[in-house]
Amino acid sequence: MRLIVFISTMLSLLFNACHSIYTADTKKSAVTRLAIRPADSIIQREGNGAEFFAYGSSPVKWTLEVDLDKGFFFKPADGRLLIASPVPVSKLAGAEMYEAKTDLGPMKITVYKDVCATSLKDNKMSNKVEVTLPDKRYTGCGEYLYNYLLNDIWILESINSKALLSAAYKKQFPVMEFNLEKNKMFGYDGCSNINSDILVQGNHIKFSGFAGTTTSCRGNEAARIFSTMLSNHTVDYYIKMGRLVMSLSDDSKLVFRKSD
Repeated sequence: MRLIVFISTMLSLLFNACHSIYTADTKKSAVTRLAIRPADSIIQREGNGAEFFAYGSSPVKWTLEVDLDKGFFFKPADGRLLIASPVPVSKLAGAEMYEAKTDLGPMKITVYKDVCATSLKDNKMSNKVEVTLPDKRYTGCGEYLYNYLLNDIWILESINSKALLSAAYKKQFPVMEFNLEKNKMFGYDGCSNINSDILVQGNHIKFSGFAGTTTSCRGNEAARIFSTMLSNHTVDYYIKMGRLVMSLSDDSKLVFRKSD
């Protein structure tokens, strides 16, 4: 009899765990969003399309702005502005590198995974950066930019302009909560709770493989898209008028609204 009661209790706990709904903390999310809000100048750069910004004072003061669609804009205090066309990134052990052409010769930009020492003063996890020209090497700090408003709780509203019907998501609509301070995503895909690591660079979100409960939900369109088009994928995003829009690799779109 005791064995039967024990088994029943364990099955009940397992069932409840697999069917629990993710509950987001809106107040905590708002506090984090306020804490990570960058300077107005950085917000303006990101709004103008910049995806990476670096600066330094060795051997002189310099700045670097990167727009992967428009190019590289490097301004040293001891020279004129150099503009280079976009080039693909090369992945190295412990670094990312861009090799661009300027009218003064090749320019190599190396972004190291090491934390930049001077950035620790501001508690920012910036990366060490080197900009190398034929006759000089500049060193400093840099970081990928992103829209800090992404740090919020977003409820899926539509898939390819088709509004989600409450009848198909009786428990709760799919939701994603982004924590940019911890580089994490938590949420619910309309079937199971999910979570993943994220890397946000410019207008790109890179998701790791989704972890969480594994409840089977046949016919759940959102859960299918989340598992096949978001998990272990990189998507483009933008935020406009309280809506988060994700563009997937098959040209489909997901539109989320702010939870509040």
